[in-house]
Amino acid sequence: MAKILAVLYPDPVGGYPPEYARDGIPTITGYPGGQTAPTPHAVDFTPGQLLGCVSGELGLRRFLEEGGHTFVVTSDKEGDDSTLDRELPDTDVVISQPFWPAYLTPSGSPRLPSSDSRSRRGSGRTTSTCRAPSRTA
Repeated sequence: MAKILAVLYPDPVGGYPPEYARDGIPTITGYPGGQTAPTPHAVDFTPGQLLGCVSGELGLRRFLEEGGHTFVVTSDKEGDDSTLDRELPDTDVVISQPFWPAYLTPSGSPRLPSSDSRSRRGSGRTTSTCRAPSRTA
């Protein structure tokens, strides 16, 4: 299975707000032009939760671990001994955020496998996904 490393925003320093500006989240069933909205089989987080920071884990931990994957989440991306650099050598997929990206360059991440391939996906600025060389069991 794969090892996925998510480099996300740190949790809010002062903690999460005790209340949110809305009482609920609107239900979206479709988009203009007829495109349908996603229809997940299950949702294992509370709609409205902050998912884009370390403790929110993008709402992916349970899904990935039930599929047999390893999921590492950190906001520590700077410096020679950062969690990003320590975890990178055996990572298959890196998820980074636009506006707070984890840059994956040979000079910036010396532990990046030399035979890796990269593809970039995202909206606006790109997020980075790094596919490390395949490992044999």
